[in-house]
Amino acid sequence: MTTTTDRLTVAWLIELNASIPTYWDGRGNETFHYNHNEAIRFARQEDAERVLLWIIHAKLRAECKVVEHAWREVREDHETR
Repeated sequence: MTTTTDRLTVAWLIELNASIPTYWDGRGNETFHYNHNEAIRFARQEDAERVLLWIIHAKLRAECKVVEHAWREVREDHETR
């Protein structure tokens, strides 16, 4: 028997406003990735805003913003007997 689960995951990301949006991946204070799946996900907007103020390099901070992002996750569970 196969069961399909469809779930929406919502988190806050730090986005660098470039011609193509990139997202902070937590590997350094200047490292951003084009793939949102590589981004650090914050449960609360307040936490993302604090990290933006305290960790993101000052020269990039003005070009960044905190954004809400959602992912639809579809998973198939296979039951074995």
